[in-house]
Amino acid sequence: MSQSGDNNLTFIFECENLPRLVQFKPGWLPMKGFGFGDGGWYHYYGDDGESFETQIPYKIEIFYAKPGFQLVVMYESDIVEETTWGEYEVTKLVNHNPYWGDDNYVLLVSPDNGYMIHVGGGLNMETMEKIAQNLKVRILDEEI
Repeated sequence: MSQSGDNNLTFIFECENLPRLVQFKPGWLPMKGFGFGDGGWYHYYGDDGESFETQIPYKIEIFYAKPGFQLVVMYESDIVEETTWGEYEVTKLVNHNPYWGDDNYVLLVSPDNGYMIHVGGGLNMETMEKIAQNLKVRILDEEI
């Protein structure tokens, strides 16, 4: 995964193989949310807040390393840590949203399998880390 940009961060990553569909099952959540998936396995899950004009408490999404993929983080951001958790390259960052305050993100990238799990929102970084660390992940046979 590479990063570029001035104030905004852009994450670019590619995979040698065609990525396969990925699903996750949350093992711990700070509050109930809703998701899109099947049988407790999701490709999106979160609490989107009270309206489009308020901060999102948390959300979990999957992105894939398809040709030309870029994840652009709006507004100025600070990377607070880059590390690894098992097979994942992990980037933790704080995004300084001028409208409703800072958002915290934990990005889990599986370079070998070509996907990124994005855990982020207005809750504190410790909460985002706990959500990310307690995800169960499965890779399906279906290619993207």
